[in-house]
Amino acid sequence: MIGLNSVAVPHGGVLVDSVLRGDERAAARARAERLAKIPLTVVAESDLEMIAVGALSPLTGFMGKRDYERVVHEMRLANGLPWTMPITLPVEQSLADSLRVGQEVALVASDGVTLGVMTIGEKFTYDKTAEAHNVFRTTDIKHPGVARLMAQGDVLLAGEVWLIERRTNQEFAEFRHEPAQTRRMFAQRGWRRVVGFQTRNPIHRSHEYIQKTALEICDGLFLHPLVGETKSDDIPADVRMMSYQALLRDYYPPERVLLGVFPAAMRYAGPREAIFHALCRKNYGCTHFIVGRDHAGVGKYYGSYDAQKIFDEFSKDELGITPLFFEHTFYCRKCGAIVSSKTCPHSDDDRLIISGTQVRQMLERGEMLPPEFTRPEVSRVLMQGLKAKAEVRRMKDDTKLHPSSFIPNPSAKRRVLVIGLDCAEPSLVFDKWRSELPNLSSLMNGGTWGELESCMPAITVPAWMTMMTSKDPGQLGFYGFHNRPDYSYERQMIVNSRQVHEDTVWDILSRLGKQCIVIGVPPSYPLKPLNGIAVSCFLTPSTKSQYTYPNDLRGEVESLVGEYMVDVAGFRTENKDWLLGQIYQMTEKRFKLANHWIRTKPWDFFMLMEIGVDRIHHAFWKYMDPQHPKHVPGNKFIAAIRDYYRFVDEQIGELLKAVDEDTTVLVVSDHGAKRMDGGIVFNEWLRQEGYLVLKDEPHGITPFEKVEVDWSKTKAWGAGGYYGRLFMNVQGREPQGIIPPSQYEVVRDEIAARLASIADDKGRNIGTTAYKPQGVYRHVRNFPPDLIVYFGDLYWRAIGTLGYNSVHTFENDGGPDDANHAQFGMFIVKEPQGKGSRKASGARIYDVAPTILNAMGVDVPSDMIGKDLRER
Repeated sequence: MIGLNSVAVPHGGVLVDSVLRGDERAAARARAERLAKIPLTVVAESDLEMIAVGALSPLTGFMGKRDYERVVHEMRLANGLPWTMPITLPVEQSLADSLRVGQEVALVASDGVTLGVMTIGEKFTYDKTAEAHNVFRTTDIKHPGVARLMAQGDVLLAGEVWLIERRTNQEFAEFRHEPAQTRRMFAQRGWRRVVGFQTRNPIHRSHEYIQKTALEICDGLFLHPLVGETKSDDIPADVRMMSYQALLRDYYPPERVLLGVFPAAMRYAGPREAIFHALCRKNYGCTHFIVGRDHAGVGKYYGSYDAQKIFDEFSKDELGITPLFFEHTFYCRKCGAIVSSKTCPHSDDDRLIISGTQVRQMLERGEMLPPEFTRPEVSRVLMQGLKAKAEVRRMKDDTKLHPSSFIPNPSAKRRVLVIGLDCAEPSLVFDKWRSELPNLSSLMNGGTWGELESCMPAITVPAWMTMMTSKDPGQLGFYGFHNRPDYSYERQMIVNSRQVHEDTVWDILSRLGKQCIVIGVPPSYPLKPLNGIAVSCFLTPSTKSQYTYPNDLRGEVESLVGEYMVDVAGFRTENKDWLLGQIYQMTEKRFKLANHWIRTKPWDFFMLMEIGVDRIHHAFWKYMDPQHPKHVPGNKFIAAIRDYYRFVDEQIGELLKAVDEDTTVLVVSDHGAKRMDGGIVFNEWLRQEGYLVLKDEPHGITPFEKVEVDWSKTKAWGAGGYYGRLFMNVQGREPQGIIPPSQYEVVRDEIAARLASIADDKGRNIGTTAYKPQGVYRHVRNFPPDLIVYFGDLYWRAIGTLGYNSVHTFENDGGPDDANHAQFGMFIVKEPQGKGSRKASGARIYDVAPTILNAMGVDVPSDMIGKDLRER
């Protein structure tokens, strides 16, 4: 357990930390293989995680009998501390009989993954009827909480728990802030009064009114929607999360709101759950908590304001968090504003009130909700999300009724096959090895081909999504693999599919009833529904996660190829013989799956993206390229990249045998590749130029996140990668910003000019360019870098770590890496009845999506940037 200095003291005084790390975690995982297995319900899974990270402090495990009985009957723990919800681990009697007190057991998820360990302190029976009556105020089996209670096991196990694995398939990873993290984030922002808001619904104008009223007395709002298990008719969490982001982006001051997810299951316990939600938010660092009408209610089991009245049963000091009570609010046509019965004198005829059922029905019919009820941006996201899910359900039902619709139709017209080769370099395909790549050469001989300019920056994420949406990274709102989720200093989040709010090609085609098969296109984890089947990309944590859509498809995948490889684990290694074998194995499995599905599944649109080309470039470029500073003539791997290209060409040839003359074929890469001459130690350069000030010198090579920065004297810092990202410390934006907004452009221009003068280790200017996001994107969403930096026209990598005592390095801080990305990738388009070979110029990555849609006979949305490649 750890104590934290914060305005909101954790419940009970300390914040529990039962997450195993390092050697302790490895030892527990090894022990768990031999332990008795305790299956966890979905509720118990989320409770285990919340106990371990401190969200349920002071609980250190599932409740023992004394705590349980006092909570059920008196709403207090055995020590008298307020607590309203039983946190228990129910099991069947037969399993309980096989266990003994003092025994260590493994806590296992429904998919067999061991999440934690527990030493059994007690096992006891309990009165389900008494728990239902006291906690839910009803024994009616129609109540979802009562139904769940009555169906669970008859024995409760108790004991301290330790977390081994967080759920690797957790959704919304970028919003999963643990209590220790939110406390630091609040402190960085200077928030001393933080109001938490619980919801399992979309945010409408009444919620917005309540939240902004609370912001008048608090420094910050922690919007903390519940994303655990809810009722089947609740709006799905992924749709809700998109709606929250749309609302916050346009209608809230970003420096005063933090969006996170609450991984709890919904219990529907009304008044008791309101107290429980408040105490949890206290552990996250909130000082205030909004309690509205019918908080955590369901049906008509609780009075409209019972969830507020229950707070009178506790003193403010013993709860340690201040509730903010609000009446039911609504839009009044006569008042012309959001009001409540306390402030509005008019009748119900003037009040716009729409029930949750009416909202869902309107959205599923494709009807926009009244703007007085919810913001149009929110309404649009909800309508599109629910409509898409309803369409997928309808298509699944149709398939069950008409299984013959899944019989492939080889004569179907207007089909498109896209073969994506991440990082494929045009000079190698078009010039150096064209004669050795017969299948790619054949496509070129009968089609249009040429260089394809990538997006800015030229990196896998966001490049594939710019290609598949015809939107630039600013419109997408992400600028690389890692992005700032807010204006704090310490956090960078990895992109996932939940951040893609623009339509992809397969989204558009799915809505039109076209069958789509998509394999490996990033970012596709976690997988979203589509009209067809999919395999997620290399960003998938592991194949223990859900990597197929639908999930039950994974059995078919594994029976065909064995353990599927989303990527080569640890590809930055000096063990090149092992790595070469792994790259071939991964690519062979991917194409084997593609060759099977292209022949056995129905499809109108088929897309495969192979990451192996990128991996072999980064690992073996110096062996091939005589211009590389580390090239050794006559080395054993000199032909490794060429031979792999030949292998990929053979795999493409097998895939092409499955398509007919009516199929349009595209081969595309998201960017190219070039040698890496070295690295610019970005933050060391910023130190030497006076923009970055540290409190202490780094000891050895140190990640930026682990150095002590003097933010009171720092104007800018950088993040590394194949390109550089520069962030500026702006007053009123960053928590300790020092650059006045009036000087922002002056300082930004000054830094860009100095970057342009950077020389190599021999004093020669390398030709660095810094780009302003506002100058290269149509729109700039979310939290972009202030400058995007190409060091030496991408012949030099950006190094984010410190401790080199030099601006130059010739070792990559992420492990062995020989290549960088090039701005131009490649494309080949072979259309039905091709008209011969034609080399095109001026093609851009944004042109691919319109080309696909045109080839499918589908109207191209007017907001797409690109045009048909065949018109270039």
